[in-house]
Amino acid sequence: MNKKIYIGASVFILIAIMSLVFMKLQKIPVSAPLASLTNNNQDSGEAISVLPAGAFGSLASLSGAIAVGESARLSSAPTAMGTMGIARNMMAADVSVSSTVTSPAIAPMPPIDAKMMMPFYGFKYVYKGDALELKEETSAVYRRLKGSGLAAKDLAAALGSFGFSDLSLSTFNNLKMTNFSMVEDKVQGLMINFDFNEDNIYISENWEQWKYVERDNCGSDQACWERYRMKMSDVPADEDLIIMSDKFLSAHKVNLEHYGQAVVDNYWRENYNITEDKNNFYIPEYATVIYPLLIDGQAVRDQSGSYAGLRVTINLIKKAASGLNGLTPYRYEASNYALETSAETIVKLAENGGWNRNYYMQSENLTTIELGTPERTYVQIWKYENNRNDELLVPALIFPVINSSTTLNYYGQKYIIVPLVKDMIQDLGSQPMPYLMMKDGSGVSGGSAGSAGSVDSTEPAVGAAEIMPVPTPAILR
Repeated sequence: MNKKIYIGASVFILIAIMSLVFMKLQKIPVSAPLASLTNNNQDSGEAISVLPAGAFGSLASLSGAIAVGESARLSSAPTAMGTMGIARNMMAADVSVSSTVTSPAIAPMPPIDAKMMMPFYGFKYVYKGDALELKEETSAVYRRLKGSGLAAKDLAAALGSFGFSDLSLSTFNNLKMTNFSMVEDKVQGLMINFDFNEDNIYISENWEQWKYVERDNCGSDQACWERYRMKMSDVPADEDLIIMSDKFLSAHKVNLEHYGQAVVDNYWRENYNITEDKNNFYIPEYATVIYPLLIDGQAVRDQSGSYAGLRVTINLIKKAASGLNGLTPYRYEASNYALETSAETIVKLAENGGWNRNYYMQSENLTTIELGTPERTYVQIWKYENNRNDELLVPALIFPVINSSTTLNYYGQKYIIVPLVKDMIQDLGSQPMPYLMMKDGSGVSGGSAGSAGSVDSTEPAVGAAEIMPVPTPAILR
C-alpha cells in the first residue's frame, strides 16, 4: 500500500513539474513595434526589449561565420556553403589585400602540367535584378533571450525530494536541470527533450515504437528491401503534409502566433527533377514542414537561405508527424546598428558569392549564374564570445539564383546572402579571395571582395586567360 501511495505521489509531482516547465517556456505575446518600445525590463512581459545602439558589440567577425542549418542538404548534394570560415583559418594572418594590390596567401606551388589537370566547371555570379534602393541607414539586430534558469532550478528542487536507494540528491547544492527527457511508451510514441541551457524543446520518435517490422525482417534479401523502398507515388502532396503537421501542432497546443504560413522543404525534389537515373534515385522516408519564424513582420532565414523556425518531421512510411525542433520562447532584445547604403558595394559582394563567397574563380569552362532581385529579411547567426553563445538575427539581403535549374554542373547555393550591417560589410569586403593557379603552376590570391574578386591587371603575369582552376574538395565542387 505504501508503494502505491509513493508511486501515486511521484506521478502527481511529475505532472506538476511538467505543467510548471510548459508554463515557464510558454511563448509571451508579442509587444508593440520596435520603434514604440521603451521598456528594457524583461520582467515586464515584453517579448522584445530595446537596448542602446551597438549593445551586442562589434559584429564584424561574424561576416566570415560558417553557415549552419544545412546538414540535411549537405548529405544530398555538395555545396559551397560554409567554406568562408575554413578558408580564413587557412590563410596567413598578416596578409594584406586591397583592390589594386594582391599578395599570395599561400606559398607558390611547383609547376604542374596543364594537360594532366582535370577539367573543372567554374562559374561567376551576375546580378540581373532590379536597381537596389538602400535608404535605410539603421536597423535593429535581435538577440534571442534564453531562460533565467528558474524552471530548471524548480525542476531540480522538486526531484531533490525524491528518495533513491543509492544516492540522496539533497546532499548537493544549488542544483538545476540542464536536460530532461520523457518518452511515450506506446505505438508511434514520441520522445520529448528539454534543453534548459538553450531553452529549446525537441520532439522525436521513440524509435522502438516506430519499427517497420516487415522490412526489418528482410535481412540480406535485396528483393525484399526493394519491395519496401519509397516510391514517388508514396509521397503525399504538399497540402496533405501540411495538414498532418497542422494537426500535430494543434494536438500538442503549440503556439503559432509568431510563425508564418507552413511550407514544405522540397530540396530533394529539385535534385530528382534534374537527375537522369530516376529509377535509382533515393526517395527520402521523411519530409519536413517549416513554419518560418517572424521578426518585425519578416520571415527569418538561416545562412543558406532556408527558412528558420519550427520544423515538423513527417514519417512518410507511417504517414504521421514524428518530430519537432526549433521551438523556443519568443523573447528578444533589440539594438540598432548602422547599415550599408551603397548599392554598388552590395551588388559586388553578391557577385562574389556573398556571405559564403565564390570559390570557382577560373577562366575555362566558365558558366554565368544569374542573381535575381533580393528580398530584405533577417538571417539567423551565432556569436560565440567569452563562453557565451548568442543567437542573433541580423538584417540582410537574400539574392535568389534564378537559372540554377537549367545550368549543368552547378551544385552551389540557391541563395546568395549579403548582410547589411556596415561593420560586417567592411570586414567581408576586406577578406582575401581564394588562391588561384596560373598555367605555369605559380599562384596568386584573387584580390579582395571589395574589388569583386578582380586580379591586378597591372601585373602581366596574371592575365585572366592564364588563370587555371585549382582542384577543390568534392564538397566545394
